[in-house]
Amino acid sequence: MANTYVDYTATAAQTDFAFNFNYLEDSHVVVEIDGIDKTLTTDYTIVTSPSKKVVLTSGATAGQLVRVKRVSDFGTDLVDFVNGSVLNEADLDKAYQHNRYLNEEAAEGNNDSMQTVGGGTDFNAESKKIVNLATPTLSTDAANKSYIDDRVALASSNLNGFDKSTHTGDNTNTEFTLSFTSQTTTAEAYLVTIDGVVQTPTTAYSVNTTTNKIIFTSAPPTSASIVVVPIGTTSSANDATVVATGSTTSRSLASRFADVVNVLDYIPSTYHASILDGTIDTDLFSYINSAWTDALADGKSMYFPSGTYLSKSNNFPIGRVNGAVPTSLLDCKNITLFGDGRSTILKTKTATGADVLQINGAKNFHVRDLSVTSELTGSSGAGSNCVSITNGGDNITFENVFAYNAAYVDKTTYLDGGKGFTIQTGTPTVALGKILFSNCIVEGCTYGFDFTPVYSYLINQNPSICIDNCITENCWYGFLVNAGASTTVLPAGWSIGTKFSGMANNCQHGITLGRAHGVDVDVKVFTNKTKANLKLDPTGSAWSSALNTDVVGADFEYAHNSKINITGYLNDVDRKIKVGGANPGSSGLSGATDSCDLYFDIGGTAITDIELINSGGNRVRKSVVYISSTTASSVDALFYLPAYDNTIIYGSNLRLINPKIHDDLNFTETDGVNSYVNIQKSGFGAFVQQTGASGGTNKNFGVKDNSGNNEFVVYNNGEVAFNVSASASAVGAISHVVYLRNPTTDAITGYIPVYSSFTP
Repeated sequence: MANTYVDYTATAAQTDFAFNFNYLEDSHVVVEIDGIDKTLTTDYTIVTSPSKKVVLTSGATAGQLVRVKRVSDFGTDLVDFVNGSVLNEADLDKAYQHNRYLNEEAAEGNNDSMQTVGGGTDFNAESKKIVNLATPTLSTDAANKSYIDDRVALASSNLNGFDKSTHTGDNTNTEFTLSFTSQTTTAEAYLVTIDGVVQTPTTAYSVNTTTNKIIFTSAPPTSASIVVVPIGTTSSANDATVVATGSTTSRSLASRFADVVNVLDYIPSTYHASILDGTIDTDLFSYINSAWTDALADGKSMYFPSGTYLSKSNNFPIGRVNGAVPTSLLDCKNITLFGDGRSTILKTKTATGADVLQINGAKNFHVRDLSVTSELTGSSGAGSNCVSITNGGDNITFENVFAYNAAYVDKTTYLDGGKGFTIQTGTPTVALGKILFSNCIVEGCTYGFDFTPVYSYLINQNPSICIDNCITENCWYGFLVNAGASTTVLPAGWSIGTKFSGMANNCQHGITLGRAHGVDVDVKVFTNKTKANLKLDPTGSAWSSALNTDVVGADFEYAHNSKINITGYLNDVDRKIKVGGANPGSSGLSGATDSCDLYFDIGGTAITDIELINSGGNRVRKSVVYISSTTASSVDALFYLPAYDNTIIYGSNLRLINPKIHDDLNFTETDGVNSYVNIQKSGFGAFVQQTGASGGTNKNFGVKDNSGNNEFVVYNNGEVAFNVSASASAVGAISHVVYLRNPTTDAITGYIPVYSSFTP
């Protein structure tokens, strides 16, 4: 146990450190923290009652190494004896103690120092680290870890290290072609021997990577055995070169790493740990902005390693045009923003709302393999969307992106923000073109996938918007097209070029089309929660206490020229399907759901299976509607009204409007396969034919009354039978005759007289 010092590992903010050694002067009590001596009175004070301790002016950091030690100052005499002076006990004791303390300190200092091994000449560190070691300058200097880490051995799997090239000297040649590919000109990176004698780098030889040769200062002797082995490099790892698989050109590691902008390279390392564990609460906007600026300038993709990246002041600076309505699309040069899947999280945390990724008036931009979310610290401003595409855009793709728990604000008449993915066209002067979301998932957001078009702008565009194989879960609205009433005339048959395919799981509203033109929908809706729970957001509060409080699987209010396929199972909902009309505005078109293919096959239970929406008489018209018997126990009679001109398929029942049949119409037997009777077109006529073997008296065609009695029959042999006849005692004059023709040759074979009158 030491007598002249005491060691501590500090706890967080610790100030008091006790000691029990004796000392002569206060200045002899020294506090050392992490190897650095502190200053008495400035950094610490000494307290002697009731026990001895030092008190730090500022508390130590957890984990710091603190030593309280006695340094008795050998350079100062505490007692100066003068001839003829009186020797008293106190001075003698003080002089003795000073010498004693100095010897104690020297002895313990010597014991703690690095000693040579007993009987040997080598130093023994006794398995302890040597700290604060300077960078070496001479070949015989000790090297610190930082210096070694900056040197790379060429043994990693992508470097051609630890090969061997052998040669034979001839006392003439000084240059020899190496059998391996040299990767550095640093001579120290190669172990070279001649007849077993190690050669001195640079002095005895050099290496030319261009010619791949070793060059000796003097020609090796005749028959000398020359061995060259690459062992490492004393240059920076950045200088090491590699040849990528499939390539023939070597490049430095620095060059290869620069192919992609790694966002962590722009963020101080002090934040890396909290980014990784998700506890980051520092605004990283400026660092991310620097990374984006470099990526955009060089057309390089941006990589966000696993962790949480937080912007507390604004949207992420990705694909932005100063947040203003652009006059041209920003060319993002096909940059891909990517991460490590769900473990990479981009997040905004603001008081007044900020979308995480706001792609405003941009083109040629791609995002994949990461998560997006937002948080609000206030409720008086706007909400925050995960991803918003605003004011046009083209060639924008999102793949395998997870958007969740976007923060929103209830504005009473609408919910602000909180959307997973939203396209808001606005009315810019730039184009809206190709936008793709594939294999994306939205969870716990107001709207999963939202498209809010302005038709006065979109009528002059050629959009192609595809939401492919995407999933929404626990959202207020899963999929939504939400257009206002058109302020301009729209052409019949027009399309906004939009497609939805995916699933809406446990959403209060699965899919909704409000004034949608030319939209393809293939969505499965599913719920297994109670109706009450479907109305709750991720915090357990109602999405809205005033807006659209019903739970509805699919809602189509004014869909034109659309193909809609809805399947699934809904448990305990208000309505499985709502379909019908809405105000058409100035479109010049009907306000009904018009000219659509509608397919509904939804199991489960609902208060109302299908609600037909009436908007000023506009319901559903000129559409093919399939409703499975699983979907509804009955179909509203208004679907069938002739004025609406719908083709209705309900279960096994089919109602056709003005069908045109190209080929035969066949009637099957009880097996549902074989047919023995058909109606066929022949020339410009229609004929009934028995296609199975039958006798001449088999009934081929006829008329029944409302009770099912045969009133008129044509037999297979051409005979005709009537159920009604009258006897006549006398007849009038023949008014005309009816020709009888041969049905094969059309030749007249006889006449049937028609009398002008008869007497019963």
